[in-house]
Formats: sequence, structure tokens, C-alpha cells
Amino acid sequence: MARKNAKKYSTPKKEEKYPYPSRFGSHTSMIVEVKGEWVICEDEDGLYPTLRRFIDTGLADPHRFSTTVSYRKQALKALKANS
Repeated sequence: MARKNAKKYSTPKKEEKYPYPSRFGSHTSMIVEVKGEWVICEDEDGLYPTLRRFIDTGLADPHRFSTTVSYRKQALKALKANS
């Protein structure tokens, strides 16, 4: 009998805490460098540039969630070349 009910009462799996305040927004804790109106932030996919107006808004940051890794590298390179 105990084996039959084992799955029913098993302990739930623990989820790891996400290391950033949100999955899609940009926050001040993620800022690595400030370059005028642009800021460079870091998330689980690496560095990415975004505008200051997207920091801590509570909304999704389009520079974070809709970019590919290759775009991020090109944008960072262009941003550093202009400075």
C-alpha cells in the first residue's frame, strides 16, 4: 500500500531563485556602465545596451528581451566606438 501512494505524497521540487529582479525588465542592479543616455546592463545572456528611460519602469525592456546575442555584440561594439 505504501508504494501505491508514494507519488501522491512526494515532496515538491524546489525552484531556484531567479538572480535578477525580473525576467524582461532592466533594473539599476543590472547596470555595469553608464554612457550618457545609454547604459550597459548584464543579464543571464550577457551584456546589452539600453536607454536610461527603460530602467526600473516596471515594463519590459525591448533592448533586453527581443535581441539576439549577435545583435548585442554589434550594438556594444558600436556604442564603444562612438564614445
